[in-house]
Amino acid sequence: MARFVFVTWSGAGNQTPAIGLAATLADRGHEVTFAGYDEQRDRFSSLGFAFRTLKHAQEHWPTAPPPDWMPILADVVWASGQHLRDIPDLLAAEHYDVMVIDCLMFAALAAAERASAPTAVLVHSAPGALVPPGGGLDQLALDRVNEVRTESGLSAVQTLWETWQGFPVVCTSAPDLDPPAHPTPAAVEYMGPVFEPRRGAPWIHPWGPGTSAHWCW
Repeated sequence: MARFVFVTWSGAGNQTPAIGLAATLADRGHEVTFAGYDEQRDRFSSLGFAFRTLKHAQEHWPTAPPPDWMPILADVVWASGQHLRDIPDLLAAEHYDVMVIDCLMFAALAAAERASAPTAVLVHSAPGALVPPGGGLDQLALDRVNEVRTESGLSAVQTLWETWQGFPVVCTSAPDLDPPAHPTPAAVEYMGPVFEPRRGAPWIHPWGPGTSAHWCW
């Protein structure tokens, strides 16, 4: 049995594939913990996963919805210098065999790179749509990411994709869905869509298997 920790945040579509992968690992006997922000705790705890707060970054999470989320996400999630403390604290508090870090948490990846911790990158959508070189996210966050990397003693990168280099990268999409204008990093392994496990009782045919019904309108 191995111990996994998924480092994540509450994005629009990133949690579902992480939960799907985590559930598969748990079904195979592995121990899975999630680490992220307090607003995520109830969701992961309700699914039976242990949860750890990234405490230093959490201190900078807004107490009320801001007028514009993008600068907040850049400073508190994607390029949070606080992750340079949060990730070492997470690893010091408990032993994990593998970290799985969301692909947009570039500062957390820098912390993992500096710590030489066994880490995989989870790309939860088509890379060419999510973070293409020279695209909007590069323009918004690249300078800040390089500041964090410099603070970590790491070299600057020309694109955000370069932060994935050196790690195995798992993408829960298919290349045919998004042929990128730029070749994706060589380490990317496409595994196709991953879904959150169905909860509750399965649907049961009201007339039993193998029967047919005529509908009247």
